[in-house]
Amino acid sequence: TNQFHGNINEYHRDPVLVANSWFSNNASPVIPRNHLIQNQFGGNIGGPVMKNKLFFFFDYNNSKIISSQLAFRTVPLDSLRAGTVNYISSQTGNAIVGLTPAQVKALDPAGIGEDNNWLGGIDARFPHSNAAGGDGVNSGGYDFNAPNNNDETNYVGRVDYNINSSMKAFARFTIVRQNSTQNLNEFGGDPSTDPFVDRTYAFVLGHNWVIGATKPTRSEEHTSELQSRQYL
Repeated sequence: TNQFHGNINEYHRDPVLVANSWFSNNASPVIPRNHLIQNQFGGNIGGPVMKNKLFFFFDYNNSKIISSQLAFRTVPLDSLRAGTVNYISSQTGNAIVGLTPAQVKALDPAGIGEDNNWLGGIDARFPHSNAAGGDGVNSGGYDFNAPNNNDETNYVGRVDYNINSSMKAFARFTIVRQNSTQNLNEFGGDPSTDPFVDRTYAFVLGHNWVIGATKPTRSEEHTSELQSRQYL
């Protein structure tokens, strides 16, 4: 229009409004509640460049979500980490029986037993079980809060031009910038293993022509979009 209009907006959500889940509260030890800070803000402005002839509009939106999501993994039990291999024995009423490292070595035809490098690798890589899960014999469950952040910015610009009383043209340009988490980390403390990166550009050119009072309106649009997305 021939008048300037615009707005500024802000939406905020704070961690104090986030409740812990039942599973996190019942883990041993208790897992802290999921982290969540949500900030969505932006604004727009539009108005005349030349009254009755040329107009502009620009919109900016930014969303920054810093959050975590409860994830579940299967990990070795402490008994296996220590070298004890458990099994279910029908001779003891299907009770769980453990073979110590010495017993495993005695059963090994080569007399070698368990590889200490293997045990050390398990102990270094896998966290300790803190929840029910796995087979309950040699493996258990592990709950943790995995980062699940999403940072997205959108820019939209538009120009409208009144060529004459029967013809109008417009152009729109859009930019998207996004960095988010595509899949949760395998374990707590791991670096981001599967990020999603979006770098998109798009533009539209349009032309409307009212040929006459007894003839249909002719409308033409040309659209182009360039996407650059990375799955790492």
